[in-house]
Amino acid sequence: MARGGNTMCRLRTEYRVIPLALMIVSAVMLLLCSGQAAAASSLSQWLSGKAIPELRHQMATHPRFQGAQLQLDAGAEDTLTAALVTVLRKNLSALPQLSAELSGPTGLPRGTGASIDALHCNSAANVDYRLRVQVMPGQRGLRTVQLALVEIASAGRIVESWTWSGKLSRGERQYAAQAATGAADGSLGAPWQPAQVEQAAAELSYQLACELRPHVQQRLSLQTVSGTGLPATVRETLAASTQLLAAFRELEVSPSGTDYQLGVTMTPFRDGIWQLWLEAAPGSVNLGHAQAVTYLQLPKNASAMDTDVRKQQRIAEPREFNAEPLPVPPGSPREYLQVALVEAAQQDRSGARADLLLTLELQNRATVPMAYSLTTSGGHFNHCIARSGNYRHDAYGNVEGVIAAGATILRRLRVTDARHRPTPLLGARSCAGFRDLKAFEQYAQYGQSVTDYVRWEY
Repeated sequence: MARGGNTMCRLRTEYRVIPLALMIVSAVMLLLCSGQAAAASSLSQWLSGKAIPELRHQMATHPRFQGAQLQLDAGAEDTLTAALVTVLRKNLSALPQLSAELSGPTGLPRGTGASIDALHCNSAANVDYRLRVQVMPGQRGLRTVQLALVEIASAGRIVESWTWSGKLSRGERQYAAQAATGAADGSLGAPWQPAQVEQAAAELSYQLACELRPHVQQRLSLQTVSGTGLPATVRETLAASTQLLAAFRELEVSPSGTDYQLGVTMTPFRDGIWQLWLEAAPGSVNLGHAQAVTYLQLPKNASAMDTDVRKQQRIAEPREFNAEPLPVPPGSPREYLQVALVEAAQQDRSGARADLLLTLELQNRATVPMAYSLTTSGGHFNHCIARSGNYRHDAYGNVEGVIAAGATILRRLRVTDARHRPTPLLGARSCAGFRDLKAFEQYAQYGQSVTDYVRWEY
């Protein structure tokens, strides 16, 4: 019987004249057709007979998707999810929506004098929809597989989905229990290894250059980032990234750059995997924020200045304020309130929850007292990926009071009970974090988003 089962799977793999020309690659069919099965599994039949044909039909006929750009999620954590992504990529490769998928850092121009315009960019800002693949545990040993079309512009709203629920075959269960393997690509499921500094640097440089390109008029000057206190692999990656960025004739990287200030943030996940952000903070309101992210596998004893989500980093030396009081202006009192982010921290609690804490330094530069109220959203990032589309609000934090004329004070803002499940036994991960840290880090430019009021207090 086992021999007959193997024959059937082999015939299904080689049989190519099937509806919609679905070509399931042999490696994946071997996965979905275990030696103990006499026919394709229920999951395989659903994928090839329903999900993929309907998805292709939607892409081809629905007005919503005409001219849109579609991206496949590639951060699979188990080999079953990775195999499903492979099947989808193989069978959807002819769709025009996928024709402009990220070309990646392999197309990064090399050598001094290269133009940033030569990059084949398709950053997240240009992606309209993301096809998300999830394998989720269910009750009584069942599994649920969901393919979801997520609209980027609507903060991750699902516009169409296909769901299968049932019992996996023996081979599928084995794959679902195995961590994803294969060539490293900088994703959470396949992070860069310590020896792959060049590849990690190319990935970060490619992403950041694509983010910066829309802001180039003639040249942009970037202030270099310090690697002090960071693991050696990260320092080497940043140094290599800086060299790659400086190779573009439109970018000048130096310690005195004024258009952008480069910064780095590290976030730990599990088993020595770290999320590394390379960010470019604009020095002018006319320039937009830019960032790049990748994942690194570091030694388990590695540490970083930042152990919270995204930009929750400790600032060892808060900025120096101009301590000289100014006269009461005829304009807005907010012009005379200076805010600096001193520290962002997280306190884990029981019940998959955490408290988020911000320490703020406030200064009143006027000659009369001022009253203030600042409020920010705290919440969590789905899948522990700190992007705006993954953010979900949980609670607000607020500080308010009165600052005497010319005084400087420290205040603690707290958000309680944010969802925090970085390593759940079941279900998707979520990491607590803030959405509006930039508003506190660059209060003069973006502070209006967290300011309830600032008024004179006579």
